[in-house]
Amino acid sequence: MAEIQIRYALVQQFGDDDTLFSETEAARLTGLTVEAIRQCCVEKLVRPAPTSDGSLAFDAAGLRRLSRIARLQADLELNLNTVEIVLHMRDQMRDMQRQMDALRRMHLERENELLATIRDLRRRFTADGSWWV
Repeated sequence: MAEIQIRYALVQQFGDDDTLFSETEAARLTGLTVEAIRQCCVEKLVRPAPTSDGSLAFDAAGLRRLSRIARLQADLELNLNTVEIVLHMRDQMRDMQRQMDALRRMHLERENELLATIRDLRRRFTADGSWWV
């Protein structure tokens, strides 16, 4: 378990740059076997990055996803079908969170627009003493 946490921490260090890691490097960093990584690709749990020679390679996001898969299997002893469900639910939750954030921003924008309109109406009302603008 400690070894997996160390590997997970190493994978978390990678940014979102364009560095690609071979399936062998991904296996070393995540603790999964090359065969397990290939199976994850077949099951579409992770998408390899396109390469010119057709080999499997992974960017930082792919490594993080493979690392999550390794942790779910090691820590919770989940099979790939269950891992797929967990990852799908996680993706859905992240999408909903993004939608909620966007709605909050829209709400705040609209609220600020309405407050500006109210301030403008108050200013006009006080300036000429008339309610009708």
